[in-house]
Amino acid sequence: MKLSLLYAFVTCYSGLLAAAAPTKTNNIVKVNPHGDGNGHFHTIGDALESLPDNSDTYIIEIESGVYEEQLVIERSGPVILRGKTNGQPSSYKDNTVTIAWNSTATNGVSDEDSSVVLVKNDGFQAYNINFNQTYGLSFSGPQSVAVTVDADKAVFDQCLFTSYQDTLFVGNRSWTGRQYFKESYIAGAVDFIFGNASSYFDRCIIASNGPGHISAQKRQYHDENEALPSAMIFNECQIVTDSNTNGVNLTQKVDLGRPWRKYAKVVYMNSYIGDHIKPKGWGDWYSSTLGDYSNVEYYEYNNTGPGSWQENKDARAQVNYTRLIDDEEAKQYTLDAWFHSDLSWLN
Repeated sequence: MKLSLLYAFVTCYSGLLAAAAPTKTNNIVKVNPHGDGNGHFHTIGDALESLPDNSDTYIIEIESGVYEEQLVIERSGPVILRGKTNGQPSSYKDNTVTIAWNSTATNGVSDEDSSVVLVKNDGFQAYNINFNQTYGLSFSGPQSVAVTVDADKAVFDQCLFTSYQDTLFVGNRSWTGRQYFKESYIAGAVDFIFGNASSYFDRCIIASNGPGHISAQKRQYHDENEALPSAMIFNECQIVTDSNTNGVNLTQKVDLGRPWRKYAKVVYMNSYIGDHIKPKGWGDWYSSTLGDYSNVEYYEYNNTGPGSWQENKDARAQVNYTRLIDDEEAKQYTLDAWFHSDLSWLN
């Protein structure tokens, strides 16, 4: 199964600003790259620089265009980015705003510093924005991150993330931040969703554009009293191949993830899993250099498709750190249960 990846490399579109979550603020800053008088700033970076470092929430409304910028978003109060869309937004395909940059984690540059956008802003939200790490178009390593989220209560709604290796970094903090990705498109090949946040992927499209591993989860310890465990939850997602794989046939050349640390935790539930996923489902970390896999928690539940557990029972049985969970166990991974009924930050 292949789905088309729609890039929003545009000059100017007519449309409506994405309908963001209700927010009690009159602090709205506008960005327009075309200088027609409707924007306060020509770049997103200038708009961010203008914001006071206080606890107030600010909304940045962004007109259509490709913004070639590398951004660090860090202030005391929440920042909300809203991208203009083609009409009333119904999916990431309606996006007309792209933030693009070309950089890699080489010559002393960290993964975070290679990011097109680095979010260190608790309460950050993004609606209908494309984040494009253009180095990923080379279909090769090294690491080149589209977005790093070192933040708590971060929301990405109908966004698009593209790179090749290490597309989306969900954080490396010593404590676990809550992150929610809704109806978004995430494309990559090698460890392209990685980190240690408590991240929930709801009805997203997870698209492989090369052979490799989807997730590299970094939970580093286990505590029965953890209020918010580090984990990645994929619920009602489509695990598929991207429309552009650089001519490579990806059938059975991708796995659902490999453990970055020995307590890694990943759940795929109620999702479609395509035939690009290997029958055994999961991979090892660099030929078993992780050592002890006894604490890895890789779970599957109620998935469908040729790459699912149900279609590969014998192969999955060979992996001693994954299992199929039952209905009762799956209840703890619903959105409401996972975030302990505290969904106010999702609006």
